Amino acid sequence: MNRRKQPRGAEFPTQARLAMRVLARNYVRRLFRQSPQLLLGAGKLALSSAGVGQAATDARATERVMRAALDDALGRDWGARVERPLWPEHPDQADHTGVLRVARSRRRYTNLRDQRYGDAESSVLDLWRRPDLPSDARAPIVLQIPGGAWIMGNKRGQAYPLMNHLAERGWVCASMSYRLAPAHPWPAHIVDVKLAIAWLRQHAHEFGGDPDFVVVTGGSAGGHLAALAALSPNDPAFQPGFEQVDTAVAAAVPLYGRYDFFSREGEGRREFMYFLERVVVQDWARRRPDVFKAASPIWREADMPEAAPFLIVHGDRDSLIPVEQARAFALKLRTHSRQAVAYAELPGAQHAFDFIASRRTKDVCEAIGGFLGVVLGEHRARRDHIAAASEGV
Repeated sequence: MNRRKQPRGAEFPTQARLAMRVLARNYVRRLFRQSPQLLLGAGKLALSSAGVGQAATDARATERVMRAALDDALGRDWGARVERPLWPEHPDQADHTGVLRVARSRRRYTNLRDQRYGDAESSVLDLWRRPDLPSDARAPIVLQIPGGAWIMGNKRGQAYPLMNHLAERGWVCASMSYRLAPAHPWPAHIVDVKLAIAWLRQHAHEFGGDPDFVVVTGGSAGGHLAALAALSPNDPAFQPGFEQVDTAVAAAVPLYGRYDFFSREGEGRREFMYFLERVVVQDWARRRPDVFKAASPIWREADMPEAAPFLIVHGDRDSLIPVEQARAFALKLRTHSRQAVAYAELPGAQHAFDFIASRRTKDVCEAIGGFLGVVLGEHRARRDHIAAASEGV
C-alpha cells in the first residue's frame, strides 16, 4: 500500500477537530473565572474531543490492519507479487479519495451507461474504464454489487472510491442494478448477479476486458451477493434458463456483508428473519430451510473447498450487521477453502464506512487493489504456464 504521508483523520472532518481545539482553549482560559456550569461544559467538551480523537486513531490503524490481513493470507512477500498497474496513472488522479475528485470520477470513467444485461427494466449496469484503455487490453474486470437490504439501492452512489482507484489503474469496473424485493422476491437478486457476470464475460472483447478474470465485490446486501456468487459457481438454481453458462469468478471482496439467512441466534437475528421471510424471500424458513440455507454463504460448506480467493472486510463497531457474523464466516471459509482467505476487522468502523472518501476508505481501497493484484498475477502466471505447455506439445 502507498506509504505517502496521509491526511490525518477518518470519517470525521478535520474542521470539526480544529473547532473543538479552539473551543477547548477558550474554555480553559475562562474556567477559573466563570461558573461551575462552565466547568461542566468543559468536561463534556473534553469527552467529545477524546471521542473524535479516538475515531481518528482508529482510522489511522486501518493501513496496519489491512496489511496484517494480507500478510496472514498471502505471505509477507505479497507486495512483491502484486501485478503492477496495467496502465500509467495520471498524476492528478493518484489520490482517489478526495471528495470532489471522487464525485467527478463517474463522469471521468463511465464509458457505457444503462447497459441492459437482463430482461428486467432494472437489470442494467454502467462500465467504468479509462478513456485511453485499448479495446484489446484484456483488462481485469470487477463487478460492483450495491447494497440496500435487497429492497433498495442501485448502480449509482456506492463504491466510487474503489472503482476510481481500480479504473485509474487499468481495470474495467461494472456497477450494476438488480431486481429488488418485494416486487421481485428472492432469488431474483442473485440471478441478476449471475446474469451480469455472464454478460461481462460474453461482451468483454467489446470494452477491453478479460473474460477469464471477473471478480465481485459489494457492501452489505451487495457483500452477501458477492460472497454467494463466489460460492455458487454454475449453480442451476440461480441460473434459470442459462444453466450451462460459466459464472465462476476469480475472487470475491465482500464488505460488511450478511452471510447467514438461516440462523436465528444472535443480536437482531429474529427481527432480521422476520424481514427476510415477509419481504425478501416471502417464504418461511421453517417450511423451506433449503432455500434459506442455499442463500447463506456461511452454510455452503460443500462449495468452499473450490472457492475463489476471498478478502472479507468488516468494522468492529458495525451496529447493523454485527461483526461476529463476519468472523464466523471467515473462520468457516478458512477451514474449508483451498484458496487464500484474508479477513480484516477495522477498529472503530461502522456499517457502510466506505461511503465517505476518507483516509480509512483510501487504505481499504489500496489493500483491495493489492489483494486483487496478487490474485491477478497468479492467474496470469498459470495462464502463461498452460500456454507454454501447449506450445511445447
